[in-house]
Amino acid sequence: MLITVGITTTKSTAQATDVQSTDSTIMVPLTKLNITEMEIDQLITIPGMGLFLNTGDGEYKSLDRERCPDFEKFMLLDNMWYDQLVATDNRFLIHNGYQIYEIDNTKCNLIADFDTPCFRIFAGNDSIFYMIVYNDESSTIYSCGFNDGKTIPQVTLQEDILRVEAMGEGFTFIVGNTLYYADGKELHQLFNTEELLTDMVLTQQGMLFCTDTSLYIYDGENVTPLASDNFSRLFYDNGRTYIVLSDGTIYRSDIF
Repeated sequence: MLITVGITTTKSTAQATDVQSTDSTIMVPLTKLNITEMEIDQLITIPGMGLFLNTGDGEYKSLDRERCPDFEKFMLLDNMWYDQLVATDNRFLIHNGYQIYEIDNTKCNLIADFDTPCFRIFAGNDSIFYMIVYNDESSTIYSCGFNDGKTIPQVTLQEDILRVEAMGEGFTFIVGNTLYYADGKELHQLFNTEELLTDMVLTQQGMLFCTDTSLYIYDGENVTPLASDNFSRLFYDNGRTYIVLSDGTIYRSDIF
């Protein structure tokens, strides 16, 4: 059952169709990671610099040197454990246990301290970021202010929410086999697939999303199949999309 905080739900008739074929021309091989089991937040994008891999102890390695020709690796702080690093245009956010730190050009500040370490953080806009807090029976999306420190619950569900993406005046997220959009007043069900959704990312062409076997794009009205393979993660940075397969192979595309 769906539980929402202060908003109502509407449904969409859009559905994904079966993938007919794989168009290999839309994806160019980038690299293959020799990792037997990848952590969910081991890969990140930095605006304008492309895709990076957390190699351990707070060090991140560029996987797309075309986007990042000036350096191969970087480290922000060597005295902090990184559960998750999120980069925005103006700052970095570090999830460290129960805490969230903000790092910009001049300072490192503790901006949030919670009673649980079971959460993930996601970029929003210049004034807020999003976090998903997990417990035994539900998951909740919060918006968190950079300036005022306010943490406001947005949506609570009895299922696990996998990812949040800022879009327009609200945000999108995936639960099970369904993509939702919330605008603060209503919760809109945009579409669903037969398989469980495993990841999504907002690109210049629309909302790219994948299941374990198929890659699709949603342009606001229609869902179009793009490719079939063993998909794992999706990332986007300034016109370039990164598609990660379950075996560690990474493709890039400047088309969608």
